[in-house]
Amino acid sequence: MTGRSVLAFQDRHYTLADLDALAAGLAAELHQQGVRAGHRVAVMSSNRPEFVVALRALWRLGAS
Repeated sequence: MTGRSVLAFQDRHYTLADLDALAAGLAAELHQQGVRAGHRVAVMSSNRPEFVVALRALWRLGAS
């Protein structure tokens, strides 16, 4: 699935690699802020790509 768009929003298209890279960066920041596996994190977002990235970052850390 590399190179193929898996998410489109307005005029922007994201590949799985794009989403993984963004989620890795957010996961690193969340980890630095103390988020660990098993933690619960509130996410307030509209239906946007950032919501998908935030969920993937939390899942990467084992948080919910």
